[in-house]
Amino acid sequence: METVQQVISRANQTLAALSRVSTRLTELLEQFSALEMGEQVTLRDLTQVAHRLELARRLSSEMQFHIDLLGVEGRMVALQHAELAANFSGLGDLIEQDYAPTSPTPTSSTSARCTTSPTTSSSAGNWSRSGSASGPTPIWSSTWTRAASGS
Repeated sequence: METVQQVISRANQTLAALSRVSTRLTELLEQFSALEMGEQVTLRDLTQVAHRLELARRLSSEMQFHIDLLGVEGRMVALQHAELAANFSGLGDLIEQDYAPTSPTPTSSTSARCTTSPTTSSSAGNWSRSGSASGPTPIWSSTWTRAASGS
């Protein structure tokens, strides 16, 4: 059985990691927002944001475990956790709402379209890529755009 000091030490380490991930997530979101405004979001940009968001979610979950374990002794850690977790609360739902597939996109003979489906609930799909009908364009050299939503 661990002592309260050991649990607090692990909680502080988790809190420090969550703080770093939250800071990096905030930086990525600023860049992501600018790219969204210019409709220049790439699949890599979305993946980076989703990855950091998942890291933050997992660290937040681990932090909640430490808080529950500490009980009354973990009040200060709980306040710090709540402040950090508020930065990304509900963000995954918003990203999923913006980038999740709504309906299949038909392909046309004048443009090549690439559609991916989500692999997890926090990832996004239904991306389209414009290309020439004369041949494929390398996926890493194209810009991906968000599919039009139904609303």
